[in-house]
Amino acid sequence: MGSTLAELKTLKRLRVLERNWPAHWWLFSGDGVLYIMKLNENGERAVTSSGAYDQKYCVAEIKIPSDGGGW
Repeated sequence: MGSTLAELKTLKRLRVLERNWPAHWWLFSGDGVLYIMKLNENGERAVTSSGAYDQKYCVAEIKIPSDGGGW
């Protein structure tokens, strides 16, 4: 399946982003939305006492459809 020129440009921008991604950020997919999360003070993915990822460490919500678990 071929890609359009616009799609190829988007992929190229994502690859640039990948190379420059901050080491203390990670991506979480929840409820069909992509979230940029920050690692906690110990350099780990922060979780609440119930075991869910801690929303206090959310840097941004990115409205790109994604698939994964909920909060």
